[in-house]
Amino acid sequence: MLKTMRALVRLVMLGCVILSLLSIVMLLGAFQGQRTIRRKKLVAAVMQAHLRAMSRCAGLEVQVLGTRPLDDRPFLLLSNHVSYWDILALGSLFPLGFMAKDCIESWPVLGTVTRLCNTVFVNRENVRDRVRALRRLQTQIHDLSYCVFPEGTTTAEIAPRLELWCRGNIAVLREPGAPVWLAGLHYEKHAEEAWIDDDELLPHLFRRLKEPSIRLTIYLEPLQVNRAASLSEAAREAWEGTVGLCQKAQYDGDTSVSTQPVRLCVVKDSAAS
Repeated sequence: MLKTMRALVRLVMLGCVILSLLSIVMLLGAFQGQRTIRRKKLVAAVMQAHLRAMSRCAGLEVQVLGTRPLDDRPFLLLSNHVSYWDILALGSLFPLGFMAKDCIESWPVLGTVTRLCNTVFVNRENVRDRVRALRRLQTQIHDLSYCVFPEGTTTAEIAPRLELWCRGNIAVLREPGAPVWLAGLHYEKHAEEAWIDDDELLPHLFRRLKEPSIRLTIYLEPLQVNRAASLSEAAREAWEGTVGLCQKAQYDGDTSVSTQPVRLCVVKDSAAS
């Protein structure tokens, strides 16, 4: 009964924060215009504050290790993807826009919020749409940092799989020449937090909100890559770097668990994630 009450209270609190975010970004859209740089940055700052509040409401406890960006220059953040908690945690650290699957845009309430919060939507099954999304990302990152999950889906794996790692996003290293940072995420209860397969959002969310806390370790490092490297070589280095950070996060988050070997495959050849 106590766990159920905890989940219900947290769910109501999360709903209130989401409605607050929706109200504010709609007002910003009405008074600041739809395409101004000022509006993008204000929306990102508002979203960051609300994601911090949502993290607290959900009982998310985040340990951040490694190196963070020291200046205000926009950057691309590449990360493994485990759960919807990833967005709360990473969006709490920096004012970010995200790249997301286009199906999210049709979700009630959340779809409207994501559309208004600097999101670049992409249909990953359509090559032309992946190219369009990449070009939009290259344009938007002039003004705002973005987070992309190159696997394009959530998994319960400790580290991202190379056969799912889409290479196109790394093109921002060349045009417009934005810096790239890598994040490795590991949850204390990694398999349980993963939102995968056909598991419905609300039942999964309700189960996880019953827990006293949700513990996550994030390891951050900049990507150091030869600018003359090919797209495939740079993508491979980004993947290898992310794998290493995931294993560090696993080790530092739970030293009782040994790191697992990661399978090597061919980089997925796509124009964007």
